[in-house]
Amino acid sequence: MGTSLKLRKNYGILKCAVLGLITALLTFGFFIIRYGGVLTISDDFNSQQLTFAQAAWNAVHYGGGGQWTWNLDLGSSVITGFGFYNLGSPFYWIFLLFPKGSFPYLVGPLYILKYVVACVTAYIYLRLFTNKDSKYDYAIIGALIYAFSGFQAVNLMFFHFHDVVAFFPLLLWGIETLDDKKKRPWFILAIFINCLVNYFFFIQEVIFMVIYFLFRFWGEPIKETMKKLLTCLVCGIFGVAMASVLFIPSVLYIKGNPRSEAALYLKNFVFDSKALLHLIKGALLPGDVMPANSAVIFQNWDSPSCYMPLFGLSCVFAFARKDKGWLKKLLIFLGIVSIFPFMTSGFLLFTAVYQRWWYMLVLVMALATVKVLEQPKEYAMSKGILIYVLATTVFFLAIKYVAFNSLKEQMVFYNDRFTYFYIIAVAGPVLLDILLRADKFKYGIVLVSTMVLCALTTGITLLYYKDDNTNEYLNKYEAAINLKSIDDQYRYNTRDNVYTLTGGASGFGCFSSTIENSAHEFNILLEVDTNNSSQGRIKIPGLPELLGGKYSITTDGTSGNIVDQVSYKDTTLYVKEGTAFPIGFAMDKYIYANELAKVPFEKRGIALMNAAVILPSDTANVDPGMTHINPSEIDYNKPVDEMAKAAEALAVKNFTRDYHGFKCTTDYAKDTYVYFAVPNDNGWTATIDGQKASVIDSGGMMLLKVPQGQHSVEFSYQTSGFKAGIALSAISWAAFAGLWIFSAVKSKKAGKESK
Repeated sequence: MGTSLKLRKNYGILKCAVLGLITALLTFGFFIIRYGGVLTISDDFNSQQLTFAQAAWNAVHYGGGGQWTWNLDLGSSVITGFGFYNLGSPFYWIFLLFPKGSFPYLVGPLYILKYVVACVTAYIYLRLFTNKDSKYDYAIIGALIYAFSGFQAVNLMFFHFHDVVAFFPLLLWGIETLDDKKKRPWFILAIFINCLVNYFFFIQEVIFMVIYFLFRFWGEPIKETMKKLLTCLVCGIFGVAMASVLFIPSVLYIKGNPRSEAALYLKNFVFDSKALLHLIKGALLPGDVMPANSAVIFQNWDSPSCYMPLFGLSCVFAFARKDKGWLKKLLIFLGIVSIFPFMTSGFLLFTAVYQRWWYMLVLVMALATVKVLEQPKEYAMSKGILIYVLATTVFFLAIKYVAFNSLKEQMVFYNDRFTYFYIIAVAGPVLLDILLRADKFKYGIVLVSTMVLCALTTGITLLYYKDDNTNEYLNKYEAAINLKSIDDQYRYNTRDNVYTLTGGASGFGCFSSTIENSAHEFNILLEVDTNNSSQGRIKIPGLPELLGGKYSITTDGTSGNIVDQVSYKDTTLYVKEGTAFPIGFAMDKYIYANELAKVPFEKRGIALMNAAVILPSDTANVDPGMTHINPSEIDYNKPVDEMAKAAEALAVKNFTRDYHGFKCTTDYAKDTYVYFAVPNDNGWTATIDGQKASVIDSGGMMLLKVPQGQHSVEFSYQTSGFKAGIALSAISWAAFAGLWIFSAVKSKKAGKESK
């Protein structure tokens, strides 16, 4: 009997994987084939996901174990720069086995694989609650609507979000199997992989697990509950410790990131009317595209969708009408949390208000849906369908035909798309209701309908996301891979991720949420910080040149000063040389940060060309080698080219850089302070002739005193917390392996004795 049940379970997993694969192929296959095997989407996907993947590939293959990349912004830790996006993803590791530049061709198949894994893990969790004796495996349907939910669709631009969705169900499976000692090692592994994949989402998942645990076991004997809690804590500590190689550096990084500051503002206690309507839309209708929503709010990047294909909320309503257990209470609680921004921000320790935890909500709603599908008459499924269809219809008509305010402002931006979403949302439940009333509600019909709606809703959203510049983008991407560093002392005068992250070029800015915290300090000083982009630096005259932006990229081969060119098919990129400050050069004047803040925004770049910025507390560290200058004494009309040429004469010599840091030599007539336009991260260690030297912070950049005469200067980089993370991970893995072996031997011995 036990063997039969095991075979049935394995067959169920295999069947779920195959059906998930078929559905994913239907969803992505058309786009992959149409564009010759390449999948590009738009916006963040093209500028971040595809470029970051190649940049991390370069670091792994060419870095020689170094931890600093010059391609991300002004330079960044490889670990913290890409840890949020791809370094911890098993799906990304597959790409590391393939040749350089192959990611646009692999991203489609990898998306398909992620959806299949999400189906399987959701199935493993959901089948714990289904009828084991039934030949109709409704857990597969629940797994499909979880994997192809609206949350997944709206986040198609964020490739790394789907890694999280793929592995999360294993955490809830682990909680449900706490009493089974044989499964605890697997729970530890589930915690490890979720923690490793993405620390940002893992924090949300831990909070959700606490909530889930409380609702799941509330009312049970206190002794049993405490035992489960202790087991959960021990497994959690073990799993996180095993993932410390990325988790510890990431935690140290986010502690200093401006985005981790608490957002406890009165405006965050309640949503305004539009935001609330937008959340309702995300719950009732299929996933929309974030840069250009069809209705209510034109642009929104908070991932607000928890739509489940074919069913919507119809079965959830039916379940909530009858059930009185822990799942209903949990769903009500999560619903309340969803409509109050302050409570929603709790998933991110009150630092931001996102709906990026809704995939967890989708999983428990899928569980409620499965319970109803197993007993549609007992749960009065038709009444749930009626409630959902009426609610969706009222919402659709109100948004489409009722003016938002006295100015007659409408909230529908793409009328056809909004209408299509409504029709799809109500058509599925209406079909189910017809089948119920005609006594034709059959498992096979529901399963096929689910697969069709999953592929349709995700495919439509992908279609609306998809731009038509795939060939143009791919040519640019492939050409940019061949760009190289012409002179290590200088950067490219660009902040385009495609140019600066795919090959050997490095720019003076980028579009990323994970630049160095010290680079954020620099941006804040110049009032161009936007948390996820340093592209505002271009607005300040002279700043690109100060940051070493000597080389510009053009497609015009007739322009002068062309020093290099790269091509792919019909796209040729020409590298044009200009003038700029070197990355390292001597400075003899300084101003204070509070003085720079009083300088007009547009003149601050020129001010920094004339004087390094320091804090008053560092005055003693720069005297007498540097002199203070009043910002009013600076000549702001002096040509930038003239100042750049003067700085070139004061540049350090033999400057070279790699993934480990940078080196140079100096030969000044007196003790001199050298300004390095490199983010002053805590991981840097500076030496002069092999002796450790102190670095002075200069508005987030670095200032170093070098003695008179010839000297060798070296900056080595080691990500803060990385060594400790490696050590803790190694110890934890060794202990885990030892305990697993001990447990296996003990279990085998006990089995022999029982015979």
